[in-house]
Amino acid sequence: MSRRAKSASSGHMLDLWRAPQGAGDPMGCLATTYTFDPGLFDEQCLARFLEIESDPNREDFAFLLERESRLGGAYAGVLVDHTQAGVEHSLRWDVLPVRLPSGKQHAKLSLLAWTRHIRIIVASANLTEPGYRTNFEVAGAIDLSPQQADTEALQEAVAFLRSLINMVPRGGVDLPEVRRASNFLSHVERQV
Repeated sequence: MSRRAKSASSGHMLDLWRAPQGAGDPMGCLATTYTFDPGLFDEQCLARFLEIESDPNREDFAFLLERESRLGGAYAGVLVDHTQAGVEHSLRWDVLPVRLPSGKQHAKLSLLAWTRHIRIIVASANLTEPGYRTNFEVAGAIDLSPQQADTEALQEAVAFLRSLINMVPRGGVDLPEVRRASNFLSHVERQV
């Protein structure tokens, strides 16, 4: 059996985290996942989203300084099934444990917002090294810009993310990380 050639639409899922031409400054991102690798999110996804030029493996201190500087004006958070949330993460971005009444939080949706562009990523991959680097996964993106916008898709994505935020235990709306995530979504809605 012969191998299939890569299609024109195949590529690296991490490339979806890069800003398109003219997107402007990063405002924030909120993603969902079942299993979670904080290192992948911090060093790969956020690094691309924030356009960090330092390499975390070779320039650890420079990477940290650049990340801190870029995250100063942007929000970052991940909604993770409560059984997988763990405690390892940066103090500069949020991990929000989601506890569904029955079942697991298994959705993989990411909302990335720049000042002149919004991207919704729907994927089969968890935010893990295997999910983004080795597994055979699928992902699609919906881009919204001043020239073209599917506002209905954005409204549905924001409503879904809000429903998950409402399932964060331990104080819910009173938690600072819950308020930050909610404020980010409100900011995205105002931007549109």
